Amino acid sequence: MSVNIISLNQMVDLFSGFADRHFFLNDFGFGPTSEIGTSRQMDFPYMWVSLNENSLINPQNRTAIPELSFSVLFMDKTNIQSNYLEINGDNSDNIQEILSDMLQVLQDFITEVQVDWGNYGIIFQDVINCFPATDETQDKVNGWVGQFSFKLKHSNCILPTGDITQTNLSPINPMTRYLTCDTVTACTTLQQYITQQISNFTGNTGTSITGFTYQDNTFTITDDNGGVFSATINTMTGLTVNGDISGTTFYGDGSNLTGIVFNDIFVTGGTYDNSTGTATFTNNSGGTFNVSGFYTGSTDNNQFVTGYTYLNNTFTIADNSGNTFNATINTMTGLTINGNLDVTTIDDVDYIDFNTSAAQAGDIGRLIWNDTDGTLNLGLKGGNVTLQIGQEEVVRVVNKTGSNLLESQYKVVRIRTQAEGGAQGQRLAVLLAQADTKHNHSGILGVVTENINNNQEGFITSFGNVNNINATGSLQGETWLDGDDLWLSDTVAGGLTNIEPTTHPVRIGYVLYSHAVNGKIFVSLDNGVDELGELHDVTITSPIGGDTLQYNSTLSVWENSNPFWTIDLMDNSSVEFYAVDDVKINTITNIVGSPTITIADDGAPYTLTNTILSGSKITVTSDIQSVIKLNIEY
Repeated sequence: MSVNIISLNQMVDLFSGFADRHFFLNDFGFGPTSEIGTSRQMDFPYMWVSLNENSLINPQNRTAIPELSFSVLFMDKTNIQSNYLEINGDNSDNIQEILSDMLQVLQDFITEVQVDWGNYGIIFQDVINCFPATDETQDKVNGWVGQFSFKLKHSNCILPTGDITQTNLSPINPMTRYLTCDTVTACTTLQQYITQQISNFTGNTGTSITGFTYQDNTFTITDDNGGVFSATINTMTGLTVNGDISGTTFYGDGSNLTGIVFNDIFVTGGTYDNSTGTATFTNNSGGTFNVSGFYTGSTDNNQFVTGYTYLNNTFTIADNSGNTFNATINTMTGLTINGNLDVTTIDDVDYIDFNTSAAQAGDIGRLIWNDTDGTLNLGLKGGNVTLQIGQEEVVRVVNKTGSNLLESQYKVVRIRTQAEGGAQGQRLAVLLAQADTKHNHSGILGVVTENINNNQEGFITSFGNVNNINATGSLQGETWLDGDDLWLSDTVAGGLTNIEPTTHPVRIGYVLYSHAVNGKIFVSLDNGVDELGELHDVTITSPIGGDTLQYNSTLSVWENSNPFWTIDLMDNSSVEFYAVDDVKINTITNIVGSPTITIADDGAPYTLTNTILSGSKITVTSDIQSVIKLNIEY
């Protein structure tokens, strides 16, 4: 990028561009710190830039070099949690986590300035002062403040003014100007200087330059009278050389260099002597060299090998006349291949040794050693998921939740039942699980481990690690610690919580590393039976206090049975007994006869479904001989 002058607006654009690109930052602002959050609510974390009062302009070398001073704030909102664990009596917060994250962002910004901003002529002027900061206003934020001084590029080679009448002053050496033109040929100041120096150097029009050399950033120019003139130049752009140039080392890709001669020697042709099996190659310098051991089956001495292929243990060698020669190789030992080897089938392999120190990157279908986890990595379809063989299990599913599933949210999913639509495309379809009902937490399959758009396929982890996520609990409004149990949420569909639900507790896994960016959880589903009615041979219907289980031999299931008292009134018209617990009589069932029954609670008339206290005397009276059943509830 060609830049002669950097304005304040361009500086603000560079600050803003960094904030837009950085994954940690969600907002950016410029102005006095007193304006933070006054015109709108800031999104956290944010970057705020203020121009300091100690900025200055350094007038030197016939130009005005701005040295601007900024205060740059990297801040995030403090999240204070109540100390429900009652370990030490103090509330907890994420101040330390914010300080760690925002310090990293500050360091990232410094690195960007050093690596990229120099392309625009912007450099640090002084050592950077930085310190942690806290704002105790309503937002309660904390983070880091960095104080930066930048020296900006500026050129006054051409001023936007009319001509100036030159006063009678001593001239200044033009070479001391701060030259910032795009190319040497475009800089009129330098061209005028060169013309003047050549005239001064030669002394008269009869003297001419005979040559020059360049070494260690210094040009040495000689004339035909033996005069020597030296000039040191650190950077040249747009230089054109019509002639020879020599140097020890040239930097860059050489894409703009023309007419350069390299001293490389390369093969220009060759012949083949069939009688001796020797190929003779010629090079561009006129030399020759021989390679023996070739055979093509031809008697023509002008034939030579042009290529080969390998298939089904057979090498096929071709020559320049179209002839081929085949060699079958059944066994090779000690073969080392530095490059790619395409093989259709490998049979009867005893073992394969993987390089445990290789730095090869993963890819789809690639199997490489993972020394950190001590196993092999297999790159899965899509390129987003890597399977640690033997340490985790994944399942490819179809997302039927109605919205996109994001890896960053690591939702818990369950299998969609046949009544809900069933499988799709010969793959399990999944919905969000929730621990609010038996139905919603049945068939839990695992945790989302890559982005899966709605109605698209992707992988979920049913056992093993889910890496590089925010595992601090802040997404769930909680504080998670290493080793915490993680349960399926009973309030948020697909959510996780470190607080065990009281209704349908389903353990999903554990926190391995509580971190906002590089967090890890371990998935290990514990979807056991948490209700008696979930057993396959138990049927519970409208249970009440005091129910018992009875086996139904007709249906081959255990069923709940309401408790009851059988009262025999065949020999006596009334029966008295005492309640051993608080009890209700809900209904009366006649077994023998159709009597009129009255019940007294400690002598007072009793109304069905009222509570009879423990120790009360119960009197049951019938107008005829009968047997009845009192259906009760404790």
